[in-house]
Formats: sequence, structure tokens, C-alpha cells
Amino acid sequence: MFLEEDVDQYIYFTRNTSLNDTLLNELGNLSQIFDDAKGYSLPKDMPVYLFVQEFNEPIPTWQALHEEQANSVDNGKMMLIDGDHFLHFEHSN
Repeated sequence: MFLEEDVDQYIYFTRNTSLNDTLLNELGNLSQIFDDAKGYSLPKDMPVYLFVQEFNEPIPTWQALHEEQANSVDNGKMMLIDGDHFLHFEHSN
């Protein structure tokens, strides 16, 4: 998945960004963050291309939520991908 020369850099960044105070604070407040974000929308003229996990058992409305977001703009598209939540790691190619 990673080039050999990138592994050390990846490990460094992972260790220095995982579970820092900011991330832990965000994780502890996810419900409130999502509730607060419900009142916001994307600008109509902003192009949006969403890469979305095709199957998400814990959140059955996952696809519908993203379809709604893509449809809220003039130029919105959504691509379903079979994988876990972190698609950027699994399908980086």
C-alpha cells in the first residue's frame, strides 16, 4: 500500500497526529458536532464529488445522507466504493 521510503514518514505522522488533545476532544463531542453542523449547507455553486462507503451497517442511512449532500449543489456526484470508512487508505490508487 505504501512505498518503502514512505513508511517511516507515515509512522512519524501517525504517531504525532493520532490521539492528540484536539482529536480526543473532537471524538468526545461527535454528537454535538454533528447536531451543530445540521444547520449548515454547501454553497450551491461548489462542485462536490463524494467517495462513499457502499455498506455501513451501523448507519443504515449513510448512502442517503451523502446523496442528499451531493444533490444539494448544482454539480454534485457520489461514487460508492466497497470498503471500510477509511477509503483513502484502502483505495488510494
